Amino acid sequence: ILELADQLGEDEGKSITYGQNMLSVQRETVDTNLVTKLYIVGANNASIASVNNGKNYITDVSANSLYNTDQNTWLEGTITSDTITEPKALLDWGLRELRLYNHPRINYAVEVTQDFQANLGDTIKVIDLSMNPILTTEARVIQQTTSESDPSQNKVVLGEFSTVKVITPAFIRNMEQRWNDHVKKLFEEARE
Repeated sequence: ILELADQLGEDEGKSITYGQNMLSVQRETVDTNLVTKLYIVGANNASIASVNNGKNYITDVSANSLYNTDQNTWLEGTITSDTITEPKALLDWGLRELRLYNHPRINYAVEVTQDFQANLGDTIKVIDLSMNPILTTEARVIQQTTSESDPSQNKVVLGEFSTVKVITPAFIRNMEQRWNDHVKKLFEEARE
């Protein structure tokens, strides 16, 4: 069974609080993919240059000064869209993507009590007043470990809000097309 969704998870106001339904929490900073200068390429090599003062890239000066140790360089990256060809739409998409990668991402590995239930993609409020700095945040469940034999091993990993990109691989599009063709043929045969 293959299930595709536009959005994963719910925001039902659930919270995890240290000492109640949270047994432990570990903060992990991930900064291996920082980008402060982003080259943007569209379908058929479309460019943003015509709507971006002749430049095929965008930059974030403040993020570069915060996170780059060499102010004479940029933390560069490239993104490519297989579907966007319009320069303004490509620029808007690039700006959204740069906001995802222009800062370190923080994940929290949380060991939860057996009674805590959350699904992948759910938005959770996390509170740990004993952590330094104090942890009060809202994040999404990006990974789950559930043990039926030992529920004390249950764990969730929470990450920043980020766009979940629905990417349909070519083989799935091919299967969908074959299925649609088959259904169409059955309808035509039923009419005869």
